[in-house]
Amino acid sequence: MTAAVRTVWLIHGWSYGPALWDGVAAALSGTPLRLERVDLGYCGPEASPAGTPDLLVGHSFGSLWALTQGHLAAVPVLAINGFTRFTAGDGFPDGVPPRGLARMIRGMAGDAAAVLAGFRAQIGDSGPLPAVPPDTARLIRDLERLRDDSAPPRPGPVTALAGQDDPLITAAHSRACFGDAVRSVPGGGHLLPLTHADVVADVIRDTLDAGSR
Repeated sequence: MTAAVRTVWLIHGWSYGPALWDGVAAALSGTPLRLERVDLGYCGPEASPAGTPDLLVGHSFGSLWALTQGHLAAVPVLAINGFTRFTAGDGFPDGVPPRGLARMIRGMAGDAAAVLAGFRAQIGDSGPLPAVPPDTARLIRDLERLRDDSAPPRPGPVTALAGQDDPLITAAHSRACFGDAVRSVPGGGHLLPLTHADVVADVIRDTLDAGSR
């Protein structure tokens, strides 16, 4: 009997693009999955697949994007280096201090490349910046979402994969967002789809299998 093909949407994080998932896609090759990638439009047109997936997998800001799609509220979400709220505030002390985000928003208008370089250095990415000039307006738009948005309660199940050594989203931040639904990756930082693609692929399989039981 042929296994049913299940659809997974992959949503990249802030300042990245769909290529973030290349290693995960390679690790999932041969699996009966249809992998479809959301492009948030930082270095090209925005694009989102049609229909309803079986699983939403978001990295960093991509997890917040997934968790705030009201029409997909019943779809399970796997948050990679993710969060339900980014910045700290009243009643949520474990988020990222908002002053750094405010500096990034101010800096984008003057030197977007410097802001991107600084952010990527902070999360341990020493690779080159995108060759295509970024869409500054979209980058600022989503920085403002990181500042302002939080995910509402949802009926669909949510699980999370966190880097034990993530320099951006601390263990306390992950727990505040996801409680016991967090699985920690020893030695992992904030770029698990790049540095631990096999682990991410295994968790995607496990999440889909758990949902089909």
